[in-house]
Amino acid sequence: MDRNAVLPTGGTAFKNYCLYLLFMTHVLVADGLAIVRYGTTHILQEQFPGTQVTTAGDVDEMVVCLDQSKFDLLILDIDLTGADSREILDMIRQKQPGIRILMFSGRIVTTHALHYLAAGAQGLLLKSESERRLKEAINTIFKGNIYISEGFRDVR
Repeated sequence: MDRNAVLPTGGTAFKNYCLYLLFMTHVLVADGLAIVRYGTTHILQEQFPGTQVTTAGDVDEMVVCLDQSKFDLLILDIDLTGADSREILDMIRQKQPGIRILMFSGRIVTTHALHYLAAGAQGLLLKSESERRLKEAINTIFKGNIYISEGFRDVR
């Protein structure tokens, strides 16, 4: 971050900046759609200045990234090409036990939602959510809580 940049001095902006400084510096966005990777990267860099974002378009690329770098957060497409994302969570946890995982979905997958959380994901976010909700989800996860989009909340 630029030393001469104006930093937030109070309120929510300051709290979010402090969370960023304490926890989030490197994010992996694993999604099969290039436009989603691009848009998510843009939002992350806008909402959390200085964040390093790496992208992967399939499971093989994601595994290479996880082997080569340490990540603070993985935003993982539930339908990522190459494996069952429910099974892949175990592999991710073996490679990077401390990584936080936010599952990203273009649809409400009610039959598997609780499984993702039980398997170690800290959040479920619909791709149709706003930038504000993405930021809220990340902040919630980094506070040590679980984030669930409203569309998943009726899942039992």
